[in-house]
Amino acid sequence: MSAATCEKCGTEPGHPYTFLYGTVTTTPAGPNTTRVTQEITGRQTVSLGERCVEAFRVRKLRKWRIAIVVWSALILTGIGLIVFASSDGPKIVGLLGGAVAAIGLIIALIMNWSERKSTKQTHGEELGIELHKKELKKQGYSQLYSQQGWQDHMNATNKMNH
Repeated sequence: MSAATCEKCGTEPGHPYTFLYGTVTTTPAGPNTTRVTQEITGRQTVSLGERCVEAFRVRKLRKWRIAIVVWSALILTGIGLIVFASSDGPKIVGLLGGAVAAIGLIIALIMNWSERKSTKQTHGEELGIELHKKELKKQGYSQLYSQQGWQDHMNATNKMNH
């Protein structure tokens, strides 16, 4: 029995990664209330090679690193406006812009840290989602999750409901 080939590149041996998909329904639950129900209706296993999964992980990390650089540059621009502007208008813009950029930088740092702690399994599942998202959306599935993503979602939902 031969090993499955990577669905992305078709050249290297693939390893199985399973992701979840499902739907969301909303129903009225009262005059000002709507009940939202998420249902996982299926699982899909994809075969992906280690090089493709690693390239996907690196691409996601690169995106957050670029965001960190951009937000840092905006903070420095804001500081420059505060320090070197001769009137109050640019100083206020620099202060507000710097504050917004600081929030963006914090979010980018958190997301970068989150991506770094994600496992190879999660990255493989997320790559599988990326490869099959279009066809699943055409079939009416609006919710696509890695196994860990679904657990995190359910934990957050349970915390909100308690």
